[in-house]
Amino acid sequence: MTRVTHGRLRFVAAAVFIVSSVVPALGQGTLASSLERWHTGLPGSSAHDIIQIVSPGLIVPVRLNLDDEQDYRGLDRIYNAVPLVGDQYRPSASLVEEAYGLILNFKVIPPFSYSPEEKRSLRKAESVLLSRPCFLAILANLIRGKGNKRHASRQYARYTRYSKAYADLLEKYQQAMRAGAPPAKLTELQSKLEKIELDWNRCDLRKKIEQALAIYNALMERNPITIWDKVESEYHENQKSFRSGRSIENTFSHPVYSDWFNDNEWTVLSGYSPALEVRRVVIQRPWLDIRVLLSLDWTLLRSAPVSLLSDGQGVTPRSSWPGLMPLLPIEVILTRPVDHRDTLQIAAVVCKVVPKLPK
Repeated sequence: MTRVTHGRLRFVAAAVFIVSSVVPALGQGTLASSLERWHTGLPGSSAHDIIQIVSPGLIVPVRLNLDDEQDYRGLDRIYNAVPLVGDQYRPSASLVEEAYGLILNFKVIPPFSYSPEEKRSLRKAESVLLSRPCFLAILANLIRGKGNKRHASRQYARYTRYSKAYADLLEKYQQAMRAGAPPAKLTELQSKLEKIELDWNRCDLRKKIEQALAIYNALMERNPITIWDKVESEYHENQKSFRSGRSIENTFSHPVYSDWFNDNEWTVLSGYSPALEVRRVVIQRPWLDIRVLLSLDWTLLRSAPVSLLSDGQGVTPRSSWPGLMPLLPIEVILTRPVDHRDTLQIAAVVCKVVPKLPK
């Protein structure tokens, strides 16, 4: 595990976190070693994770109102400030959402086409799942300036009706079982379920539709246009709005902020004095599709404000600019003194190295 120590965080976005004055300054080297040993044993941790010590720690306010824009943006700054590369923890002026938004706005997707065999498979699946509009319907839509959007075929619509009817009846059956319904009632519901399933499978309807769906979905998942449509939809669907009319990407954590202060999931940090308890807070960004950073193929337009998101070198010293987002914060580590449990500090931020972007 790589670690960066001796950092100092100056928080400017909102005056909700203050530098610790109640708790003594933490011994940076000893704390880093202790946190490294503790974090290595956590589920999902990686030897490549980078722990950056925040020293002095930041006191966590007890009553943040996350429906208040200032409080929310203050916590968002902790989650999403991109750390500067170096031997100190220093948040840059850039935010993760800004770097991600730049990718969405200035991306260039490479050309893509299906193979002849894939095209035949796609047409075959579509012939099962989608209706074929007649010539007059196509002509009418052209005259009205509408696209020729294809609708579900009759057999797919019938499959969907059976699927919904079966799911609804199965829920009723399970509720009846939990409620201790008489055997006769359960037998009646079971018979209805069997009849729906029999009709559903008649003439291989269910098998035919599900095979076509599997082929269609697998091919659509290979299409960059489909993938990026989903990426952008997830981004726009996960925004938090405020009374001011402004909105921000909805970033939260597990456990949620209100649960940071309870006594669950705290661990005494061994090998460190004075005695501290520690807990992990995982940052969650439903608006960010990690494939954009790890696997999707894209480049940036020449008109993009920057041409480099990350040089992929992590905290390795270099003389050149490392990019707009060389590190991605993934966790916050909280500590509290054993004899002063009502005082929480942000003691460290855990980051992943962003690979070279664009590739």
